[in-house]
Amino acid sequence: MSRLNSADLESFLCDLLTAAGVPASSASAVAESLVAADLRAHGSHGSLRVPLYVDRIRADGLEPGADPIVNDRTATTAHIDGN
Repeated sequence: MSRLNSADLESFLCDLLTAAGVPASSASAVAESLVAADLRAHGSHGSLRVPLYVDRIRADGLEPGADPIVNDRTATTAHIDGN
């Protein structure tokens, strides 16, 4: 089985997300977060989510350029409208 280093995986995921219409800065942040989850052995929150994200973007279930709005914030929680 071939192995991919984390930097290459992050770059690949970023490219996939960008190709799906995600703005480059958001794609980079998401890719970084997903690879970090993989590296921490939280695969269910890692790179395997990219096909789901792309499918939802294509089905108009996710707006890749949406800017979330923080409506309310406390020391431990936040209410965020993801638009």
